[in-house]
Amino acid sequence: LDLCLTNMDLAHKSSTTLTGQSLSVQLSDLPGAETGSALDTLRATGQCHLRIDATIYEALDPAQQASLLQDVRVCLNVEDGYPHNLRLLLTQAGRHLALSGPDTDSQAAGSPFAGAKAESEWTLSVPCLSRGSSAGQEADAVRSQMKAFLDDHLDDITLEITYSAIQH
Repeated sequence: LDLCLTNMDLAHKSSTTLTGQSLSVQLSDLPGAETGSALDTLRATGQCHLRIDATIYEALDPAQQASLLQDVRVCLNVEDGYPHNLRLLLTQAGRHLALSGPDTDSQAAGSPFAGAKAESEWTLSVPCLSRGSSAGQEADAVRSQMKAFLDDHLDDITLEITYSAIQH
């Protein structure tokens, strides 16, 4: 309800049309921490930082201004299946979405990102590969399995973002 009221208020104030839009962004197309892509950074470190800014939205349609997120879906583009114990964590401004399986959307998890600004910064991580993860022989085996999966079977990760936009 709050999201609907905010969208109506934005449309009224701007005397323009408010439309629902969607955008697909691949990690391989986003810049990484130092060199390469965000996907390269995820493979190397177990996490990557993403910035979805106005230029990405404007490339889709220069006549609109992205406003608020409605939903985010994360899809793994894999060659040969995925490990049953695969866990990813998507974080944006203190909101978290735990992911398991080949694709997950925030609607199924109560839409933690609905109402957040569309222009935003994110962190996508593989918790078992991140610093401070568990130690021990079993944890080492899981880390090894996840690293091999990221390097050998994961072609890309796609963020499918649904957002409201103000049409100028």
